Amino acid sequence: MAALISRCFRVSFARPVRLAAAVVAAAGLALPVLPAVAAPASREPAAATVLQTAKKKLKTHKPKVKGAARQGVTLKAKVAKWGPGKVKLTYRWLRNGKAIKHAARKSYKLTRADVGKRIQVKVTGKKAGYKTVSVKSKKTAKVKAGTGAASSSAGTPTAQGSAAATGSAASNGTSGTGPTPSPSPSPIMTPGTLWAWGDDGENNLGIYRDGIITEPEAVDGIADVKQVATDGVIGIALTGDGTVWTWGCNDQGEFGNGVESDPTNTDPAAGVTPTRVAGLTDIVDVGLGGLGVWAIDAAGTMWWWGQDVRSGPLSTSEYPAILTPTKVAGLPPVKYALVGGVAPGLAGSTILALAQDGTVWAWGNDAYGLLGDGGTTTTGTPAQVEGLSDITQLVTSDGWALALAGDGTVWSWGVGPNVDDVGDVCTTADDSNTVTCPLPTRVPGLTGITSLTLGGITAYALDGDGDLWSWGFGKQGQLGNGQAVDSTSPVKVTGLGSVTQVAADGDSALVIDSDGQVWTWGNNNHGQLGVGETSTAYRATPAKVAGVPAARSVVVSEDSAFVLGTDGTVWTWGYGHYGQLGTEYTPNSNPDDVLAPAQVPLISHVASLFVYGDAVFVLIGA
Repeated sequence: MAALISRCFRVSFARPVRLAAAVVAAAGLALPVLPAVAAPASREPAAATVLQTAKKKLKTHKPKVKGAARQGVTLKAKVAKWGPGKVKLTYRWLRNGKAIKHAARKSYKLTRADVGKRIQVKVTGKKAGYKTVSVKSKKTAKVKAGTGAASSSAGTPTAQGSAAATGSAASNGTSGTGPTPSPSPSPIMTPGTLWAWGDDGENNLGIYRDGIITEPEAVDGIADVKQVATDGVIGIALTGDGTVWTWGCNDQGEFGNGVESDPTNTDPAAGVTPTRVAGLTDIVDVGLGGLGVWAIDAAGTMWWWGQDVRSGPLSTSEYPAILTPTKVAGLPPVKYALVGGVAPGLAGSTILALAQDGTVWAWGNDAYGLLGDGGTTTTGTPAQVEGLSDITQLVTSDGWALALAGDGTVWSWGVGPNVDDVGDVCTTADDSNTVTCPLPTRVPGLTGITSLTLGGITAYALDGDGDLWSWGFGKQGQLGNGQAVDSTSPVKVTGLGSVTQVAADGDSALVIDSDGQVWTWGNNNHGQLGVGETSTAYRATPAKVAGVPAARSVVVSEDSAFVLGTDGTVWTWGYGHYGQLGTEYTPNSNPDDVLAPAQVPLISHVASLFVYGDAVFVLIGA
């Protein structure tokens, strides 16, 4: 039986996570349509996996600062390997002993504010079962004025290979106008290249930093990316030639290379650069969830590797890891697949697949009733979900699944929005969080629906007239109907014109109208409504977001909002603790939150934006 504690540091944050994949792409690009992917409601490990009762001491090394103490020079932290095994290291730069805002990378560029001051770096190590330890380097000499021959930090965007581009933005308190982006033009980066920022705790961004990356950096070794995803531990990408690439952690065989190990324990460079998965060609869709990875080829064949969906937090002798891509037997040709029903302590996850013939298939854990067979028995064999045909879209989140049929009707099954006496389309009000829709049931009152969006346990349905309908949780105004109450049946979102795109994360929603304007409503605890303040706890009706260009795509994830403009720029606001906003500045006293739209510096000509929890990827277009 495999060890009960993973060598990869998969869970480290106390803040609950509703990780739902949000993917947006430029109009006209031949990108797969990816539905939302549900993932753990928390990053905390299941209690059964924590064996230590007393925390042990980590083996540490004092960091060293490399680089001349002169304005314009980039200092770099050098740290010998901490142990035992994989240790999550984070960095904080200090000026005369005080933390420098947003200086949380492995490198730090000296500015005018540092002149006459002494700089040092504090390195903090975290590992499950061990005491968290922080160690400081020696202080530098006093920083001298003048621009030195600065060495730009790794991955800094460049303009067609020229000198590193720079830019900044001014803070403006809590004004709703937002920070002013640098007037300097963004660099024109190589078309087809992939850039990333956010939480890179397990190298899941493909940038070896093992920490938080607060501004865009290039993902080396891969180009012409059509699809990319991460679950915070593993990264996966599909390129234009139909090949699949992976990086990050491999302790469940996620690399598909026949090995079940964490290469970063022995070779810090291994698992960082994207590596092609052997034996897969002509792939049109990829995905991951529950420590498993899949790919679907042009013929509709689905391939799986990594963790068996029936196993718990780690693979077991009964359900060992699948170390190379293996065909999923018993399925008709598949369009796409997604994972649902993943939660700490449960025995595995549920996989849902939409077949090319419009049927829906499911297998894995049935604790949430997502198998749609009327029971709750886990199975490793795909079976058709009962009562569904001519399905055109499939979405899932938090143990709930919705399907859109070709005739514009919507079908629901799984747990459903039943917590806090919401009830659902299957039963009366219920607060037991038990399976309430064991079989797909039609959602009443909806006709002519063209697309579905699920955010947590709030659902949105867009009809052919551009009207938006919502149901489920609504106590933070996320239903957008002017009331802060839950609803067991669809209600119309008020105050909007014709809607073209919807994004949601359970607490708030973001839409684009036919004029390209962005509207938002719901929870505002981290400024995710983009209105310049957080004194308004929530909004129950849509409000227009000022200060952003005409939008091509929108995403809301983990209380953070993202807009891809038609001009190829990216704008962000809301919660930014893990660097996911891509900005090195903040307009208010809370360093984690940005209350009004801010342009992500250094990048332009963005064709596609992919957001997964606290990780962000962009693909550069022509």
